[in-house]
Amino acid sequence: MSNVMVLVRSASEKNGRAAEALRGAVGLAAGGHRVQVLLCEDGVLAVTMPGDVEKAIATLRLLGHEVLVEMESLASRNLSAMPWFRVVYRNELPQLLAAADAVEAWR
Repeated sequence: MSNVMVLVRSASEKNGRAAEALRGAVGLAAGGHRVQVLLCEDGVLAVTMPGDVEKAIATLRLLGHEVLVEMESLASRNLSAMPWFRVVYRNELPQLLAAADAVEAWR
């Protein structure tokens, strides 16, 4: 089983990239990979999105995978994470990315 980091740097209901990235993460999890999703930059806006994004996050949680949100990105957008998100700090990102076998980045 490989560890895959799905990095989501943009979230908008208009472009649907966050929903697509998270559906892809669910597919990777279903395929037997260990998945971590990292929401950073504008990707943290996904914490406020209903519908497909919310469903994918709930599915990942149900399957035992982590959704991480970067604290500095949350703070700069005046958002707060719900308890089921693991909050990480920017200085932790290099270690998290280096620990992954693969990184799939969405902008």
